[in-house]
Amino acid sequence: MDEATRLVARVLDVDLSSVVEDAASGDRFERRASWGFRSPPDPRFRAPFVCLADYTMGTTEPVVVHDLGQDTRFHAPLLLEEGVVSAVCVVIHVPVDGGGMTYGTLFAGTRSCREFEHGEIDFLGALADILGAAMYRRRAEEQLRESQERFELLSRAVNDVALLALDPEGTIASWNAPAERLLGWRGETVVGKNVADLGAEEDALRGSVDALLKSAASAGQVEAVVGLLRSDGSRFRASIIVLALRHAGEETVRGFALSVRDVTAQFEAEAERARLTAEIQRQRDTLRAVIEQMPLGIVVINNPDGRFQLVNRHMRALWNRPFELGTIMAGHADEYPSWFPDGRRLRDEDYGAARALRGETVRQELIHRRTDGTVATVVDGAAPIYDRDGHIIGSVAALSDITEEKAMTRERERLLEEARRAVRARDDILAIVSHDLRNPLGVITLASSQLEHRADGADAATICSLAGRIHRAASGMEQIIGDLLDFARIEMGRLVVDSSDQNIADVVGDAVDGFAMLAAQRGVEIRTSLGALAGVHLRCDRRRLLQVLSNLLGNALKFVPRGRGIEVGGDATATEAIVFVRDEGPGIQADHIPHVFDRYWQFDAKDPRRGLGLGLAIVKGVVAAHGGRVWVESPPDEGATFAFALPLGDIAR
Repeated sequence: MDEATRLVARVLDVDLSSVVEDAASGDRFERRASWGFRSPPDPRFRAPFVCLADYTMGTTEPVVVHDLGQDTRFHAPLLLEEGVVSAVCVVIHVPVDGGGMTYGTLFAGTRSCREFEHGEIDFLGALADILGAAMYRRRAEEQLRESQERFELLSRAVNDVALLALDPEGTIASWNAPAERLLGWRGETVVGKNVADLGAEEDALRGSVDALLKSAASAGQVEAVVGLLRSDGSRFRASIIVLALRHAGEETVRGFALSVRDVTAQFEAEAERARLTAEIQRQRDTLRAVIEQMPLGIVVINNPDGRFQLVNRHMRALWNRPFELGTIMAGHADEYPSWFPDGRRLRDEDYGAARALRGETVRQELIHRRTDGTVATVVDGAAPIYDRDGHIIGSVAALSDITEEKAMTRERERLLEEARRAVRARDDILAIVSHDLRNPLGVITLASSQLEHRADGADAATICSLAGRIHRAASGMEQIIGDLLDFARIEMGRLVVDSSDQNIADVVGDAVDGFAMLAAQRGVEIRTSLGALAGVHLRCDRRRLLQVLSNLLGNALKFVPRGRGIEVGGDATATEAIVFVRDEGPGIQADHIPHVFDRYWQFDAKDPRRGLGLGLAIVKGVVAAHGGRVWVESPPDEGATFAFALPLGDIAR
């Protein structure tokens, strides 16, 4: 029992463990073994109220306590004094003659809050069954020893073998004193009677005795075990040897010598031994079945050879290997590789079962690749197995597959990050809308107010100027809202691309034409070099592609000074069409280049030319939706070049 409490503490990694017996007095329990208790062991303690052990035996099911101080199902002052917070308690059953009896409980507890897994509760229940089977075996062995002692006492009581002399017909001619003591009849009352009539248990016995005499006459000597009756009517099992008596050289039987020994105790002891052996085997089969059905991979290896003594089916399925009993563990890590979470590969001596042979109690996370190529994450828990002298005779390891739990955790973290990103995006959008829409709204409000007050006496030029300001402000607001909606669709992966066959040079030319007047007003020259794209077709969304080019051209116009230029050109390879927009502006600092396509990123937050910071992010999203790629180059003092490439697919020049 002491070993059981130590094993519970090591395998389940708990602070306290105990075996409690239900004492015969009814109002007391006896702590038979314990581990980790601070108070000195008290062999008996009163239970004036319903305690944890009493409650567990009443429910007959495992009782799990998450917070002992808040649990109202029972009273546990002794456990609270020990600082127990979380605990699990199971019943120990002892099988008795086809039924069973409740011996007590097996308890495990921690001084900190903890959730016990189903596999840990099953392990505690299986260990309780092992304890019950062990106590049953000890009881059976004691009964068997008592039977053997009774048999030995009975054998010593019979000083000599009972002997009977029979004539050829089986009539008793004489018998000795041990026969008189054994059968209970005095010699003068049985002499002259047929031995088959003496103590005949039933009619079948008469036939048995007659058959024995005939067999002895033929074979010379026979032996048998039969049932006999004493003079007082009591039955017993008798070992009989019948010897045919003949004169030398004669075939005629002159009589028979009959020896009788009472083998009842021996017979019962052998029958009891067979019954107990069968019962113990049944208990072993039950325990093995429990271990086989446990949702944990269980393996037991011996010391010092490291040979597999027990491996359940869950362990075989986990590793997808046979684990032949009696084979050694050496070479397992080479044939079935595993890794620590930090990437280090395990050696044979790193597994929990091997470390436990060195006296360690292990709980570690491992990653291993199955033979089918799939990867599993497991928790490897192991503890040493000690004999009565404290020597390590083996180890037990329990492995649980937590691959699904890990995947669920990662999915929860992903969803949480998406939620956080959505909240950040919402906050950013609210900030942008509240800030950037305020200016055009102010223009609209002011211009509309002026238009209202001047409508009567204003000339057409004034009205047109105010209307133009309103139109531009409204267009700016529409552009801001459109960019926000497009970026939201990109973020959610819902940007719709309506592809059709397009001449890429024509699309680029249309985009440049749309900016020609604005560029001329700002004194910026837009040059094109689209010869390499002449006749190149691809499938794309024309409206979205114009949006990409407009964002790139508009971005370039913000930073190109008057008198400088912008070049729009392209090239084509066997697999993709490339378009670039190169400006002669100040360029981009090297440490800013990795961030230019980030959402809301601004080159200079105080620059009056800044926008929402979504234009280039939308460019990246639209190009990606077409299956393309986008990049930027900005050598020192040479301006900036934004380029994107779209796949040609099966469309030829």
